[in-house]
Amino acid sequence: MALPRTIEDANKQMRTAAIERLREHGVVLDKKRRGPEGIAAAIRLVEPSLQSDDAMLLIRAWVSLKPNDATPSRALTETGRRYVMSAQMRQLAERAKYQPVLMSISSNVSNFRHMGE
Repeated sequence: MALPRTIEDANKQMRTAAIERLREHGVVLDKKRRGPEGIAAAIRLVEPSLQSDDAMLLIRAWVSLKPNDATPSRALTETGRRYVMSAQMRQLAERAKYQPVLMSISSNVSNFRHMGE
């Protein structure tokens, strides 16, 4: 995706990304509903927790949400069934417990400026 030159181009890219994510959720928008208001209405149906009067603000917020693959789906939690990991997932989770802790190797040079003086 190319960098937008104007705010209109940026809004169009956001609407296109929102339409693609809605398609992933099983919502197909016809030509009449591909404007900001139609997309925002479809987003409100898919994600009722997001509410805003401004359609483009709602679209930007929804597109910027990152899907969390580590949690069970909403359908699984709403049915009341208990989430059980497969044997392969349990093995990977057990192996991940023993991974070394990541440390940042960068430093903040501004903290050490006074040492050279």
